[in-house]
Amino acid sequence: MDTSSLMLALQLQQQDLNLWEQSRKGKQREGQVTDSDMALEACRRELEAMAAQISDQALALSIAKAVETDGQAIREAQLAEEQAARDREYAIRLSENPSARARPTSTKQKKAQLADEVDDELIDILRSMNLGSFDDSKSGKPESSSWAASRKPSQTRKCIACNDSFPSLALSKSPCSHDYCRECLVGLVRSSLQDETLFPPRCCGQNIPVTQGRWFSPKLVGQFQAKKLEFDTPNRTYCNKLTCSTFVPPAFIAGDIATCPRCQERTCIHCKGRYHRGVCPNDTAAQQMLQLAAENGWQRCYACHRVVELDIGCNHMTCICRAEFCYVCGERWKNCDCPQWQEERLVRRANDIVDRDDNAGRMDAQVRQARVERERANLIENHECTHDRIAIEPRSMEGQVAKDFELAPILSKDPSTKETPAEMWDKDQEPTHRQQCYSCAEPIELGIGSQQTTCLCGAQFCSSCGKRWKTCACQQHDEERGEQRADSVDPDECEHEVWEKRKDGVIQYLECYDILEEYSFKV
Repeated sequence: MDTSSLMLALQLQQQDLNLWEQSRKGKQREGQVTDSDMALEACRRELEAMAAQISDQALALSIAKAVETDGQAIREAQLAEEQAARDREYAIRLSENPSARARPTSTKQKKAQLADEVDDELIDILRSMNLGSFDDSKSGKPESSSWAASRKPSQTRKCIACNDSFPSLALSKSPCSHDYCRECLVGLVRSSLQDETLFPPRCCGQNIPVTQGRWFSPKLVGQFQAKKLEFDTPNRTYCNKLTCSTFVPPAFIAGDIATCPRCQERTCIHCKGRYHRGVCPNDTAAQQMLQLAAENGWQRCYACHRVVELDIGCNHMTCICRAEFCYVCGERWKNCDCPQWQEERLVRRANDIVDRDDNAGRMDAQVRQARVERERANLIENHECTHDRIAIEPRSMEGQVAKDFELAPILSKDPSTKETPAEMWDKDQEPTHRQQCYSCAEPIELGIGSQQTTCLCGAQFCSSCGKRWKTCACQQHDEERGEQRADSVDPDECEHEVWEKRKDGVIQYLECYDILEEYSFKV
């Protein structure tokens, strides 16, 4: 239907609405709007919108036809000028050389012909977009012979896959300049999702981009992105359930466990079967690590399965996961009859304590050996296995190794030489009297707090009688000194992280572990 017929039909409908509105006047209360009135108003707005759309389309068609008509006239004039210039040039050449031939088509002329072809394609696209026909034959005016010779007749193009003809707008051009219709292009993408050898979809060896638009739906683009992630993943893991077999993306893999995003089934990433505890026999790297651990005498934590190396100290191991076990057999602590010490590690521990002495490097061999034997005996008799801290080394099948060792308390040094803050020195170092260490005979200046005192050599003794700790009948806390200690130290004022627990209202020895590495509090 042409534009005039459409406008006439709309005018008739608007007249019918006006008659219906006039016939209903005075049949309802003033100010009351009925459903029929609302329907009448909605129909009127729809007719007005359609009239505006038809008017705008007519204006657009008029502009497009004017552009085509002017373009045709301009192109005809340009062709006439170019032909006249070529004729004049050829006439001059003939006057100079009667046997001269016409020159072949220049590059400039080829570019002009290509531009004409592009313009024709654009016009075809506009026609297919329902903007109307610009053909002058319908207006009764014949097309000039020069214009007809300057351009090719408008034709449809063929799909490279199905060989059917389609308008230009219904075809998509691949990177290799081949045209595909929508059905063939979507079918090519779907086939690549089912067959990995066809992925990604390509033509002439060039990948066809798959992006959301008028050619591909959001669902198809999402499936393509999921398959791309799957096919790009090396050593892929799929759900071990035969009824599921869903690909498990790397984001759903934690350690050796792959959790299916669909059914939540857990799969071993090594053997691709159902998840099992322990080291997978197919995990060659883990097997090599276990072999190395066995050769070096390392032990594995029963809880987190980290490989733990004991350097010095007792066989009581505390892993970073806080699990406690025996270093000899690997069982939970206190569930075996293994010895608490190994002789070589006991001697190494004693040497480590002796080396803390400032004069250790100047000791005579016999004196040093005597000190080592004394520390060895002291460790056996007075060893208290607390395992408050664990050092971490970068060697493990799963990232970490715990090295067992005991914290060695360091007695407070002079504030002028140790660069201790004056306020902390005044706060935590209030000497009351001295006591001689039974092991190294060093005079220890006692502070406030518990009766338990730990010397630089590692020996622990009672601050009241000087005997080894827990071998006397003295009270563990001195009431007066305990109150002074509790009042002098406030954990809330400490800038460090870890504080020892209070016992009987008194902050015990080694309150702040971070401060311990610089200086410790005497008690």
